[in-house]
Amino acid sequence: MSGWRPAIRIARREARRAKGRAALVLALIALPVTALAFTAAGYDTFTLNPGEQADRLMGTGQALVGWAATTPVQQRPDRLAPYPVGTPGPAPHPSTERLLALLPPGSRAIPQASGEEAVRTPAGAGTLATLALDYTDPLAQGILRPLAGRAPSDDGEVALTPAAAARTGAGIGDTVTSADGRDTMRVVATVEQPGDLAAATIVRRQAAPPAGLTWLVATSAPLSWEAVKKLNTHGITAVSRQVLANPPSPAERYPGVLENDDGPPAGAFALIAGLAMLEIVLLAGPAFAVGARRRRRDLGLVSAAGGTPAQLRRIVLADGLVLGGLAASTGVVLGVVLAAVLRSPLETFLGRRAGAFRIYPVAQVIVVGLAVLTGVLAALVPAWIAARQDVVAALRGRRGITRSRRRWLVLGVALTSAGAAGTVAGAEGNDLVVVLAGVIAIELGLVLCTPVLVGLVARLARWMPPAMRIALRDTARNRTAAAPAISAVMAVVIGSLAVSVILSAESATGEGNSLSEPGDVSLYAGGEGPARQEIPPDVISALRSTMPVQEVHEVRLPTCPGGQCLVTVQTPAAHACPYFHPGNRPPQPSADEQRAARADPRCTDVGGKYSYFGGSAVGLRGSRSFTSSDAVVFVVDDTAVAAVAHVPAEDGNRAAAALRAGAIVVSDARYVDAGRVTLAVAPQNGPVEHTVTAPAFTLPHRPHAPVAMLTATTATALGLGTIPYTVAATTSRMPTADEQDRLQAVLGQEFEVRVDRGTQQDGQPLMILAVVAAVVTLAAAALATGLAAADGRAGLATLAALGASPRLRRALSLSQAGVIAGLGSFLGTLAGLGTAMAVLVTLNQATADVWPVQPPLPIIVPWLNIGAALIVVPLIAMLGAGLLTRSRLPIEHRL
Repeated sequence: MSGWRPAIRIARREARRAKGRAALVLALIALPVTALAFTAAGYDTFTLNPGEQADRLMGTGQALVGWAATTPVQQRPDRLAPYPVGTPGPAPHPSTERLLALLPPGSRAIPQASGEEAVRTPAGAGTLATLALDYTDPLAQGILRPLAGRAPSDDGEVALTPAAAARTGAGIGDTVTSADGRDTMRVVATVEQPGDLAAATIVRRQAAPPAGLTWLVATSAPLSWEAVKKLNTHGITAVSRQVLANPPSPAERYPGVLENDDGPPAGAFALIAGLAMLEIVLLAGPAFAVGARRRRRDLGLVSAAGGTPAQLRRIVLADGLVLGGLAASTGVVLGVVLAAVLRSPLETFLGRRAGAFRIYPVAQVIVVGLAVLTGVLAALVPAWIAARQDVVAALRGRRGITRSRRRWLVLGVALTSAGAAGTVAGAEGNDLVVVLAGVIAIELGLVLCTPVLVGLVARLARWMPPAMRIALRDTARNRTAAAPAISAVMAVVIGSLAVSVILSAESATGEGNSLSEPGDVSLYAGGEGPARQEIPPDVISALRSTMPVQEVHEVRLPTCPGGQCLVTVQTPAAHACPYFHPGNRPPQPSADEQRAARADPRCTDVGGKYSYFGGSAVGLRGSRSFTSSDAVVFVVDDTAVAAVAHVPAEDGNRAAAALRAGAIVVSDARYVDAGRVTLAVAPQNGPVEHTVTAPAFTLPHRPHAPVAMLTATTATALGLGTIPYTVAATTSRMPTADEQDRLQAVLGQEFEVRVDRGTQQDGQPLMILAVVAAVVTLAAAALATGLAAADGRAGLATLAALGASPRLRRALSLSQAGVIAGLGSFLGTLAGLGTAMAVLVTLNQATADVWPVQPPLPIIVPWLNIGAALIVVPLIAMLGAGLLTRSRLPIEHRL
């Protein structure tokens, strides 16, 4: 018998003969393959190609065009946002006719406008998004998807998205009324926005004022990048269908426009593929090990008949080749089918429609190849052991007692230590491939250390009940059977926990750049500047009675006496960041300058984008966000600092004393020169006219956004006036949408209610991930413990022959499952948390030299997932083992 053909024939016959064991092996390999194939198909389906992106943006047109300035601008090829060149001029007064005059002859354009509108809701009044677009025009096909009804035909008719219908409680044939009661709109249709299924939008046929005005443009020829740049000289930005399909090279783009890579780093794919491959090996390893032990007698007969060790290895490796190939094809088919079946639920969960169904063929071929390769790799160790087995012992069916050898422990500790060092080095060096190598070394080291850990845990047997005592001792005697099963459970727990921690960090990104905190409520009165009205006491009383309010404070703005001026903190020249250039001009700092800026304390909090009081801010030219090197200045009462800036109460008490003494409280000592702070006073959109100085007090703990605060008395003493801005309230919990609507209805349209809802991340994604991870982990634990139980069937039969009751045998199976699932979950939790932290550190290290500073990914421990791994998985595995243990077992005969 030579070559691979006889070995493969034997493997096929063995698979048909031992159908149960073959099915378990197939399931163990196919489980992660199915997940990978499903992920690949889902990723390809939900990743829009350039044509699908263009359809969502511009319908059937050649470009989406915006007109934001009268002076030249620059832009990213795939973004409509303008980057001003020099000092922006007055606001443009665009029209379709003026736009067409700048486009190629024969072009056609239709306008669309986005905005907001306050309408009545069942709970009171709320603000919904609006979109003015004639979506029946062939040029607009693809932007909205009609669901029911007909398109609006005049200004009195509207279409609603499902979320808007739910918010207003209106369906087709009903009416929606503006919050002030002056406008009544008849609902004639429901539509959805494919890119945002959760959008609460009112769709009109025509726009009122041209707020958020853009155009869908059809041109006789594709709009090239050079044509887009020509439009930029007129203050016009455009996203072209051709440019999306054929992006310009870096040399053709604007050098001063910062373009961050929104996708994951290339090393992330290597990390995912490597971890998946290792998981398959660790999952399939126990199956082949059990199979080899169950065939010890057959392999012994082959050896006794003259079979060489190489032939024995080929027989076992052929199992991996045959079963790995069958599991790979089965897993890929199941994954693709699942992706197709679950496409609609995934769209609902992700909140957007997918593109055309695609299976990512290249990835599927790679998955099949990895599965077959890992199947063979998983059979390597069992093949090596089978080739070295004692023929006489194999023919007699005896295993003997397996003890852990010290050299394996030494090697395991060495691998774990080297892997930890490599992981740290890779994280610090921003190299995910090195991190992958370190994680693999750690996991392999833990696998080698597992038999020793089993032996240590077995020492607790003396204090355990009989069933647990027997289970621990039997596990210690047969460590070669238990260790692979423990490793299999560990592998899936590592993967699920690592993903949980990373997704938890992703969901928390973006917090920490706002002066307010999620749940804070802000009230704004009508009017602008000096014309803004005061907020009367009865409005504050309504706020207290409707919302879960803790503290309420009035916030005002400093200004010129009798006029509107912009008052900001002027950073002393010696403390000013030399790398900050408003408006991104001159071009963005080089890589060396960015590293220098991060290390320069003068550049802390400079150039970032911050929000204040529910997303509003006093910014340059009335912007709703603030990007500057200077702090925003607010006028508050002396007792308001702790609540407004969200600093510790001790800081607030010290700040109150300083405010009463006439000082200005600032968030950073960088604004202070010789114990004083300087305020720059300038007319709106004008240069600084004069400055005033006052004593300064620096908050010991820096708020999340740069800020300066003074009292109205201090403002008057400095020759400044004050105007109303907002009323800020802290709350004991996040107010509901109904509470916000009720308060808005009580206050009417003279006041606006805003609730800081942060990034609006809820627990649903993590809850679903916890359920999926628990199901996968339970499946792997059940399969691994099932294999271990099959391997220990002879021991149960011996107990039955000695008179052990079925109850005792069930308790023994339950205890064995608990030992395997418990140890695997514990080791997997430790390694999974370590893996996730290494990946997060690596991803943060990738932006460690970027300036302005990007918020790092925080390390958040997902206790729900840890609880599922450490408690739920072992308990359910034990319960299943106890319920599925047979009461009667056949007596196994031995020589």
